[in-house]
Amino acid sequence: MAEWALDEAYDVHCFLSGEAFLDVVSDFDAVAILIDLSMPGLDGLETCAELEKRRPELLGRCTIVTADPVRSKADEASQRFGVRLRTRPFRQQDFLSLVNEAQSR
Repeated sequence: MAEWALDEAYDVHCFLSGEAFLDVVSDFDAVAILIDLSMPGLDGLETCAELEKRRPELLGRCTIVTADPVRSKADEASQRFGVRLRTRPFRQQDFLSLVNEAQSR
């Protein structure tokens, strides 16, 4: 996905955990934020909960991504925080649509 964003001339920042993202979120600005539901450490739901406390204005730019077909936790994040939800895998055009959608919010 990072390569797709770079192909479109977006800057990309990748974080290995929710904690790593939250460590820089006070100075962070982004057009779109993809949060994997199953990250190590804080999962996507916990990351969104902490983001709501620290930078609630960024939640509208967030999309939770998951490969879990059950999606109960992902559905909870979507309903609780108003974030979009997408199931992996997805194609490049789907990814770029997410970015454009987030940009228009």
